[in-house]
Amino acid sequence: MENPIVNGLLLVSLLLLGCLGGSANTAATHTPQTDETHQVMEGDVMDQEEGNAMQDNGHADDGAVMEKATYTPFTQAAFDQAKTEGKVIFLEFYANWCPTCQVQKPKLEQGFTDLNNPKVVGFQVNYKDSETDGDEQALAQQYGITYQHTHVIIDSNENLLLKELTDWSAQETVEKLNAATAQAGA
Repeated sequence: MENPIVNGLLLVSLLLLGCLGGSANTAATHTPQTDETHQVMEGDVMDQEEGNAMQDNGHADDGAVMEKATYTPFTQAAFDQAKTEGKVIFLEFYANWCPTCQVQKPKLEQGFTDLNNPKVVGFQVNYKDSETDGDEQALAQQYGITYQHTHVIIDSNENLLLKELTDWSAQETVEKLNAATAQAGA
């Protein structure tokens, strides 16, 4: 029989490990997920994304297509293109084993869905996980990233506008990105 108090304490412990550790020793903080747990988490995100797509078809009331901010996995080519286009760039340093990152991801995605600002592009940058590549490692080093789930906002010249290690709601994501756009003069 499962004890809900023990399960709650275990969940809190895992979240704290994700916030405070992991970057130094991923083996110590990695919690294997069962296929069932992984499928439920992916399904929840997919259901939310599908719901967002149905609620917002990307058209203004007059039928014109509105440009929106985008949030996608990092690639060096897309990053270089965003700089060339003069975009304000949001970087979320994410680890696929990090429970805090997994909780934060749908909030950021919702924030980008709500953000009607074509001057912003966001990237999920893999950080110290099984999917991290050399370009992502270099970017983390460039901005002094020491923990996963760090938010960085830069201008198109790669000047740092904001760096925070906090949990943002969808609304905070919109507010901070709009403020950074104004600060950058974009």
